[in-house]
Amino acid sequence: MSNIAKSLAQLLVDVKNPMPRYFFDIRDHTLVYDYEGVDFSSPSEAARYAKKVLREIAADDVATDSEHQALTVLVRDEEGHPIYSAALSYVGNWLTREAPQSSGSMWSGHLGWHLKI
Repeated sequence: MSNIAKSLAQLLVDVKNPMPRYFFDIRDHTLVYDYEGVDFSSPSEAARYAKKVLREIAADDVATDSEHQALTVLVRDEEGHPIYSAALSYVGNWLTREAPQSSGSMWSGHLGWHLKI
């Protein structure tokens, strides 16, 4: 088979089997559904993309109004089935007695210091 014939055959395969589309739902304080999706050749590529999205969200949106935040990206396939989930948690803890009361200070009176790790 010539190179041109092989190329045409591959194009026909690609048309018959387009790349699957994956959807990336994001949960921060609310759940945001992805209705557009992105095409990837494999679930592992979609998982890598979910991790990238998670890093980008965390870089721009770390908790500013609290000391605790969880971010989750849920990857769904074309049929809507969840196939992968990636999550990051941010926990900030004040290490001084002078921490603002609304910040979730770690000082617990007679119990002394304790860390949540």
